[in-house]
Amino acid sequence: MNSRPSVDKDFSSWLVKRSLARSSGRCQQADFSIAIESPCVVCQPRVAAALACYLNEFDDSENHCNWLPVTDHRLEQLQAHHEFRKMLRHSEPDDPNSAISYLSSQGGVVLELPKCHQQTESNTKVFQVSLSCQEPNEGNHHLWVNAKRIPEKTLVPMIANAFFDWACNGGDRVEDESSQKARK
Repeated sequence: MNSRPSVDKDFSSWLVKRSLARSSGRCQQADFSIAIESPCVVCQPRVAAALACYLNEFDDSENHCNWLPVTDHRLEQLQAHHEFRKMLRHSEPDDPNSAISYLSSQGGVVLELPKCHQQTESNTKVFQVSLSCQEPNEGNHHLWVNAKRIPEKTLVPMIANAFFDWACNGGDRVEDESSQKARK
């Protein structure tokens, strides 16, 4: 019996494509990532895989399939690999924060994890989506959706369109000093 974790071919392919594109200076992949947090695991659907597939349909770069869905299961698998921990300069697989920080900083990642908003809040290139039947009390999410009230066939394109709008406008809005003074 082999005790070594299985190789995640989608992750390996994603990582190689990103590394080759960056080393050749022809980086056409998305610089942005998406973090989906859903405290209502019973009533809200899992959408990372479907959203990554949908975003990959619009990928017009040379290396198609640049979007990688990352769920609890995939993150655990990645952290079990010595090679991945070595990339992150970790000896133990129990530090998900730095793994999530690394993945989201690479762009082209759809994170669907319990605390991914908090883990990516300092990264201005992460679009934060909250799927919840009640409006979240805390956080600085970009989009809140109650998926119980949206048809499933509409949910993924809705999130993708909001993300595309945000990314095409340069991500988070940065206010200049004159705008801040005018509000005071």
